[in-house]
Amino acid sequence: MGASVLVVGTDPDVMERFGSWLEDEGLEAVGCPGPPLVGGGCIGVTSGRCPLADDAAVVVLDLRSEVLEPPNVRARAAILGMYLDLGTPTVILGDPAELGVPNIPRQVTIIGRMPDRGQFLDVVREAASTP
Repeated sequence: MGASVLVVGTDPDVMERFGSWLEDEGLEAVGCPGPPLVGGGCIGVTSGRCPLADDAAVVVLDLRSEVLEPPNVRARAAILGMYLDLGTPTVILGDPAELGVPNIPRQVTIIGRMPDRGQFLDVVREAASTP
């Protein structure tokens, strides 16, 4: 794959686990906690361009409802929209239906609430090869 994988989420244990899985495979993992509130604290949401996503082959976005407070759910919906607008292949952890995303574009892959190592790496590799 060569480029980085941007992992966006608020659960430090999950971020650490995914980062170590990616790095064990020789991939660069870049972590980001995402925006704390809608429009607040995230250059990508306010400007429409995420500098961390510029070099990312894939974005992994943790949208699990159990780790998000209601304002953060709205912020994650906004950040998902930004990645979709950028055309970056995106892997969603959780249920995007909870965010009211009506049509899931081709560049989005949805995986279960907590994948195992093999499933996670397979999905990331497949997403990176999506045109």
